[in-house]
Amino acid sequence: MTSTAPVFRPSEDTLVIHDERTARILRIPDLEHALIEYLDSGERRLVKQQELQSAETNLARANPVHVELATVSPEDIKKATQRREAIEPLLGLEDRTRAAVVQRAKEVGRSASTLYRWMDQLRSTGTLSDLLPKQVSKAKGRTKLPKLVEDIIKVVIDAYPKQFSTVEKVILEVRRRCRRIGMRPPHEGTIRNRLHRKAPSEMALKSRGRKAARDDYAPKPGRYTEATAPLSIIQIDHVLLPIQIVDINLRRAIGRPWLTLAMDVFSRVIWGMLLSLESPQTISVALCLAHGILPKDAWLEQRGIAMPWPVHGPPSVLHLDNAKEFRSDMLVLAAEEFGFDIRWRPVRVPEYGAHIERLCGTLQDDLMGLPGTSLPPGKRNEDINPEAESSMTLTELEQWLALHVVGRYHQRVHTSLGVTPLEKWQSGLLGDELGPGIGMPVRYTDPRAVLVRLLPNTKRTIQQYGIQHQGLTYWDPALIPYINHKNDENKGQRFLVRWDPRDISKIFVWLDALEDYLEVPYRNQARPSITQRQLELAQKELRAQGVPISDEDALFRVIDQQEELVQASVAKTKTARKEVARKQAAKRSLEEAPATRREPPSVANDTSPEIDYSALVPFGEEDDG
Repeated sequence: MTSTAPVFRPSEDTLVIHDERTARILRIPDLEHALIEYLDSGERRLVKQQELQSAETNLARANPVHVELATVSPEDIKKATQRREAIEPLLGLEDRTRAAVVQRAKEVGRSASTLYRWMDQLRSTGTLSDLLPKQVSKAKGRTKLPKLVEDIIKVVIDAYPKQFSTVEKVILEVRRRCRRIGMRPPHEGTIRNRLHRKAPSEMALKSRGRKAARDDYAPKPGRYTEATAPLSIIQIDHVLLPIQIVDINLRRAIGRPWLTLAMDVFSRVIWGMLLSLESPQTISVALCLAHGILPKDAWLEQRGIAMPWPVHGPPSVLHLDNAKEFRSDMLVLAAEEFGFDIRWRPVRVPEYGAHIERLCGTLQDDLMGLPGTSLPPGKRNEDINPEAESSMTLTELEQWLALHVVGRYHQRVHTSLGVTPLEKWQSGLLGDELGPGIGMPVRYTDPRAVLVRLLPNTKRTIQQYGIQHQGLTYWDPALIPYINHKNDENKGQRFLVRWDPRDISKIFVWLDALEDYLEVPYRNQARPSITQRQLELAQKELRAQGVPISDEDALFRVIDQQEELVQASVAKTKTARKEVARKQAAKRSLEEAPATRREPPSVANDTSPEIDYSALVPFGEEDDG
């Protein structure tokens, strides 16, 4: 699996590969096509953008270095962010001149050659990872302050500006406290850097109170003047749809599905969506983000829809409410990687999120009339039984919604825009009589590489038995060189691990040597694939029985028993039918994006002793690391 998704941004004069031939884009007439000219023959053809690959990426960096942001220091991430901000105004220029680069270099205090180098680096994948400082071994060339000194700096800075009113007083106090305990004081620049990390809004909150901080620094809702172009602001929200769906086998009601919806505020197009039987959670947000960022050609083809949905690309700003699934570490890391800011809706400020809430209401109204829909309170017809009249499966409803989005919603005139959402989106990208557009957004060409960076993550050590995660054990021979690996502090190294809640039969382990994720299956591959929900239900049952959840044999016996009960009761109860439908939906969504696995580094010459790992049993939790 490629860890950093390659990207391609179609624009005029860009070199591309089509049918294994090099060509140049002459013109982009619409959102789907490009007029190209083959360099070897001069022949011109109108082709679909999805058929093109960037030739410049291949030339610029044949072997790009892949980096996982979760393993990078905050200081390096900050430097990369500053570099991207420095070159961002130059990236959107259609006819970028050297004079423009020189002028921008003066503005940011850098040389023009430095800005050119950063722009070349960003062509590799288009993500923040390209602009990171050179990643070197943490064991070399790095100096760290003693923990006691770091603690002193933190305590003094936390008292700023109430107790220590100026930066100079903060520096003097840090030095005084260090000398008192016989520690060498840190450099003045180090203290200033720590202090500058504090947000101005946080300082205003401490010194002048909540109202002053909100008045000076809080974003002003209600007026979306910053939504000046496509992808400038994306809003996401969840809604429980007013329609009962049926299972695929007995065609009997199983409940109402959740829709996670993402909308581009500038054009009102639907940027991404996810239909699920699960209540909103972190994976719902991840899958909706992936759907929005990625081109939707393959997704539509898998659902038999021939109409286009030419909306994709990473946003500039993501507007979210304060639900816990929007506050995950996954989302913060995704924002760093794909280069967008997150703005959470302030508590008790209802003006935020009005656009997406109106859209959710519109889609609910559009559903009315379908079999299985229920009218809102006060309008219900007692003669209508939504469960008895329901007839659509989750897959069929998803297909209906997709057709509705591309065939009706995107094509009808939006009252506040005066044009259709798709027309507004196109004019924002390609321009119109009122002015030029911002150009086509980048196209990510590896769906799984995008998704894996949006999955939940944790850190685990690698032991002789493999990796223990959520009470399950995972193993792959490629992990042998990393058994009991030590970090710079001579403690057990913890490796970054990601997993997909729809199928936890495998985990993804980040290996620096591979510069990629290694897909690691169960140690006992005879075990069945299960979902996160199945695991949690089985562990709950084990706890009730007083059995350790680390007892895998007992765990999978419970899962087998629960599966038998579900199958036996599927014709009798809605809950059982819904459980079956959940697993079918998870399996189908996984099959649509098959994992691609890169070969791990060879361990043939490894000097580790010969060990029969299949005969080992897992240690207890106290032995991990």
